[in-house]
Amino acid sequence: MHRWYLDPALRQSTRGCVPGVDQVREQFVTFEWVTNAFKDDMTTGAKREVPTLRNLSTYRAALAHHVKRRVAQEPQVARHFQIPVPERHVVTLDWDPTHLAHYLRVAEDFRQWYMKGQANSRERNLIALLARIQAVQIAAAIPQRRSDKSPFVYDGGLTSKQRYVVDRLAGLVEDGHKVIAYAEWPELLEVIGRELDGRGIEQVTIHGGKPIAERVRELNTRFRAGSAPVLLASLGVAQKGLNIPEADRVLFLTRSWTAKTEDQAEGRVLRPQQTRPVTTEFVHLRGSIDDYQGQMVAQSAMPSAPDWIGAPRRWMASSSSISIRSWGGSSRTWRG
Repeated sequence: MHRWYLDPALRQSTRGCVPGVDQVREQFVTFEWVTNAFKDDMTTGAKREVPTLRNLSTYRAALAHHVKRRVAQEPQVARHFQIPVPERHVVTLDWDPTHLAHYLRVAEDFRQWYMKGQANSRERNLIALLARIQAVQIAAAIPQRRSDKSPFVYDGGLTSKQRYVVDRLAGLVEDGHKVIAYAEWPELLEVIGRELDGRGIEQVTIHGGKPIAERVRELNTRFRAGSAPVLLASLGVAQKGLNIPEADRVLFLTRSWTAKTEDQAEGRVLRPQQTRPVTTEFVHLRGSIDDYQGQMVAQSAMPSAPDWIGAPRRWMASSSSISIRSWGGSSRTWRG
C-alpha cells in the first residue's frame, strides 16, 4: 500500500495514478476521528475508530492476488494436524456494595472530567483521556491499587470477582486441570497468588516486574514440567511467543481492548500438542467497563477480511500460515 496503486487503467494512462495508501484509505477504511499524522500512513498517530471494514467483497478481491491464507479448521489443513476449538464463556458477577460505591465514584469523576473537557477544549488530549479510562479499569479490577488519576481510596477487602477467581482456580485444580489466568495488572496477579498460597495451591506468577530469566525458569521448571497447576500471567509478558499446551483452561480476569491481544493469549494453549478440550472464561462485573471492553473485542473486523463471511470471529491466527507476495513477485511466509 506504500507504493502506487496498481490498476488496469494505468496501462493506457497514468493520469489517475494515486498512492496505494490513499486508495486503501478511500476504499476500505472507516474512522471516528484521527490525527493528521495517522492520515498520512495509517500506522502512527492517535486515532479512535470503530473497526468496521468498508467494501468487504472489494477488499477480498484486492487481496486475492497477494495473500494466501489458510485457517486451522480448513479440511485440507486439519488433515495434517489438529488444533482444538476452545469453548468460551462469559461469567457475569454481581458487585459487593463497597466495591460498587468506589467504582461509581471513579466512573462519575471520569464522566464529569470528560464532559467538562468536551465543553471547554478544542483539542483532544488522548494521553489524559487514556489515563482517566485506566483509572476506571483499575477501580473495577484492582481497587486496592491507588490510581494516580483518581483521588478515591478503596478500603474494602477482596472484591466479588477476586473471590470468585480464587474459588474457580481452586475448583479447576481439584478437577485435575492446569490453568492460565491472565490479567493486565501485576498487582491483581499478586493478590490472587497470595490467596492461592494461603490455600496451599502452588502457583507461578510472571509479569513485567520480574526478570526475564526468572520468568522463563519458573515457567519451565514449576509449571510446564513441575507440580504447579496455576500460571498467573500478565498479558504483556505471555500473550506472544509461548507454547503452553500443558494448560487446558484459560481465565481472563481483565479484558483487553483488542481481539488480537486476547486471541494471542488464548492461543498459547491452542497447539497441535494439546490433548484435552480447552475452555476459556472471561470474568465480568455486571455493567462495568468489562462489558464495554468485551464489546470492543467482539467488533474486530480483521478475521472477516482474509477469511470468509459467516466464519467464527476467531480463526486461530496463531496457528495459521500467511504468505504475502510483494509487487515485485517475491514472497515471504509468516507462521504463528
